[in-house]
Amino acid sequence: MGEDTDAGTASAADDLLRRWRATRDPAVFAELFDATAPRLFRAAVRLTRDGAAAEDVLQATYLAVLETSGGWDSSRPAWPWLT
Repeated sequence: MGEDTDAGTASAADDLLRRWRATRDPAVFAELFDATAPRLFRAAVRLTRDGAAAEDVLQATYLAVLETSGGWDSSRPAWPWLT
């Protein structure tokens, strides 16, 4: 993904995380996952250098979103919080 797509992903993450926190709608969570998982997975692969470990990191990330999305300060970008 290029920079423009990554910027779009970051913007979508803000909007979708706000919607998820407000509604707890599983469809919104699925949208958040679909919009952010590819970029997060690539980052996890770069950090772990292991596809299976990167999948574990990705799973842990979304479990944390489910459990602690209230910890995100919505006046700040969501992307750093997700990563």
